[in-house]
Amino acid sequence: MKKTLTKIGFFLMGLAGLLALLCTVAASCVTNSALMEQGFLKFSSTKHLGLLPSQYKACAQSLCDYLDGKKETIPAPKADEAAAETPLFSEKEMRHLADVRRIIAVLKGVRWLGGGAALFALGIGKLGLHPVFQGEVGDDCYGELIRKEFAAKNIDDSLLGTSRTEKTGISISFTNEKDRSFLTYRGTNAGISIDKVDIEGVKNASHIHMTGYEGSKNHAAYLSLLKRVKAETEATVSFDLGWDPTGEWNPQIKELFPYIDVLFMNETEAIHYGRTKTAQEAAREFAKDCDRVVIKLGSSGSFAIENGKEVFLPAYRVKAVDTTGAGDSFNAGFVYGFLTGKGLEECLACGNACGALNVTAYGGNTGFPDKEGLKEFMGKKKGEETK
Repeated sequence: MKKTLTKIGFFLMGLAGLLALLCTVAASCVTNSALMEQGFLKFSSTKHLGLLPSQYKACAQSLCDYLDGKKETIPAPKADEAAAETPLFSEKEMRHLADVRRIIAVLKGVRWLGGGAALFALGIGKLGLHPVFQGEVGDDCYGELIRKEFAAKNIDDSLLGTSRTEKTGISISFTNEKDRSFLTYRGTNAGISIDKVDIEGVKNASHIHMTGYEGSKNHAAYLSLLKRVKAETEATVSFDLGWDPTGEWNPQIKELFPYIDVLFMNETEAIHYGRTKTAQEAAREFAKDCDRVVIKLGSSGSFAIENGKEVFLPAYRVKAVDTTGAGDSFNAGFVYGFLTGKGLEECLACGNACGALNVTAYGGNTGFPDKEGLKEFMGKKKGEETK
């Protein structure tokens, strides 16, 4: 049986649902021909545009088709089939409507999946591997959207459950050029427990990626799961520690390390968990019990230790517009390299490249490359370095 890359995520995904909902509603209202027809009636279009009430419906549809990007002009109704087509609005009015059309195009596109587990799976899928996502969504429009997006990105959702009582988790990301913050409704995420992970469903996996560690709150459950994975499967395991929401930075974390093949954390997390002055010091300590320790250093690059070998790789320079998902994108790139047999330095390069490309577009996965895009970007950057 062909092995598949399996994604186990305690945290499901934070879809920017409320934002997407508001934007979708706004765009839908402006491109609704029935509402537009009422607008023609309310603002006395017979007087201002020279239209007859019987022509409102056709004009409303033409305007909606233009704003929705389906047509390039907004013709006035013809007196008869032989009559020449004339514009319904003046040049000044058309410039304004062109701006409205561009805004609607943006609003309709604000439908992004997010959350560490989902972003990792989306990245791995784009790179041509075959992830399976385990988690839960609600029986709602966002759950349906997530399933459609997964299908489009080569992600198997056979282990993705549907709650009949809770809504899909949503998150609004507030981002500027320096920082970001989130407003989150956990929804189905609140009821997911690592104890519910289906080991039988992942026994044929070649690799398992885990997220969602919350210190002492679920430490015992994660330790038990890792032991079972190593005892009952042949899969390698990557583990993204993530931020500790309790603030305790549980020192028991080291109990997990012998069962992890690739340990991910960012610089701040490494310093807190290691109780050291630098992330590199923490990595060296963790590497005593873990085969590969990888530290994400943001715009500085990345650092890793494997069997005593230390590698630092500077970040690729790009124009960043949204750092949401950068760390998860790095993870996906590194694991892609790891699973395709690349060495430590090249794995870091894949991670750096995926993280860099991802921050060049809004949305947690929008800028993430496919396999050819990754190869092209890395080749271009390597060529620039040799000049």
